[in-house]
Amino acid sequence: MLSAWLKKRVVQWLLSQSVGRFVDGLSEQTLDVSLKRVVAENLTIRTDALDDVDTPFRVLGGSISTLCVVWKTEYNLELVLQGISVEVTLKDAPKWNAVSGRLP
Repeated sequence: MLSAWLKKRVVQWLLSQSVGRFVDGLSEQTLDVSLKRVVAENLTIRTDALDDVDTPFRVLGGSISTLCVVWKTEYNLELVLQGISVEVTLKDAPKWNAVSGRLP
């Protein structure tokens, strides 16, 4: 049987490989690992989270209060995100001219 420490390390590595490109803050201290459930709290959404995705937006900042992964079956899981806050802007947004008070 795997020790609790090793389970947390494996789950942390798996999560960092899958959702780690979108969030920061995955660590042994933020993970609660049980047999069929993993909970991570107080994550920060990375500013480069959408850089590789074809969207007209870029992330300025954000957070996720709780990320919960529940294994339903061997090939089926549920991902629950709570307390999501994301600030985005258009990638090619015109810059506001503070002097004139107008868009260029």
